[in-house]
Amino acid sequence: MHEKRGERLKTRALERGMMYRVPEKVPEFEKFDMVFGGRLNRQNRWVILADLIPWDKVEEKYAQLFVTNNGRPALPVRVTLGALIVKEKKKISDEELVEDIREGPYLKRREKTIRKALKKQLQYVERNVRIISDYKEIVGFGVLTRKQYRDLTVISELVRQQRELYTRKSRSIEGRILSISKPHVRPIARGKARMLYEFGAKLSVSLVDGLTEVHRLSREPYNENQDLKGQIETYRQRYGRHPEVVCAERIYRTRENLRYCQEYGIRLSGPKLGRPLSRSV
Repeated sequence: MHEKRGERLKTRALERGMMYRVPEKVPEFEKFDMVFGGRLNRQNRWVILADLIPWDKVEEKYAQLFVTNNGRPALPVRVTLGALIVKEKKKISDEELVEDIREGPYLKRREKTIRKALKKQLQYVERNVRIISDYKEIVGFGVLTRKQYRDLTVISELVRQQRELYTRKSRSIEGRILSISKPHVRPIARGKARMLYEFGAKLSVSLVDGLTEVHRLSREPYNENQDLKGQIETYRQRYGRHPEVVCAERIYRTRENLRYCQEYGIRLSGPKLGRPLSRSV
C-alpha cells in the first residue's frame, strides 16, 4: 500500500518537473533562534517527537520521489512530514492546519508582548514599594493604620512571588497569594468542566456512630487520601479495634489504602478504581 502510494507521488513529481534539494543541516535546538526571540523548549511535545524521527533516512527516501536536476524545488521533508504529523495529532483539516501555521509567528509575538507588559507592570509596583520603604526610614510605619500595614505586608510578599514567577517563567508557587484582602485563600484544582478551580479551606471529616470528628482543616491544597490511615488509627485507639467497614469517596480508594485495609481486614466501600463502565442503552 505504501509502495503504491510512493510510486504515485514519484510519478506526480516527475510529471510536474519537481526536484528536491537536500537542505542545509538543521541547527541544534539549543541554537535555534525563534523569529521573535527566545529558544525552543526541549520539553515541548513537538521537539520531543522530532528527536524520535530518523530524519536522515526519511530524507533519503523522500528525495527518491523527485528528479534531481531541474524543476521547481519541493518543500523540505521536515516541513511536509511535520505538517502531516501535526494535522493527524490535532485531528484538524488541511485548511485548519494552514491557518495554524500562519498564526504561529503571531501567537509567539503576542506572548512576547504580554511578557514585556508584565515586566513593566511588575517594575512599577516594585518601584512604589521601594518608595514606601524609603519613607519608612523617615516617618516610620506608625502613621499607617493596622489595615494599611497589613495590606502593605501582603503586597510586598505578592510582588516577591510575582517576580519569582516571572523569572522562572512559571505559573505556580507555594503559598501563592490571589487576594490582598484574603491572602490565606488558596486555589484548589478540581478539573471539572463547570469549574476548574475552587477556593476555600479543605476539611477532612469522619463520622462514627453519629459523632463527627474533624481530622484536618487546611487552606493549603492537599490530597485527602493521605488522611485515611490516620483516621483509622484514631478509631483503633479510641475503640480498641479496627472498624469493620469504611465508607469513603473514590479519592480515598487508592491502591495503597486498599492494601492497608485488606491487611487489617477492613472493607473499604465505595466506587471502584478506574473509569466507570459504559452502559448500553
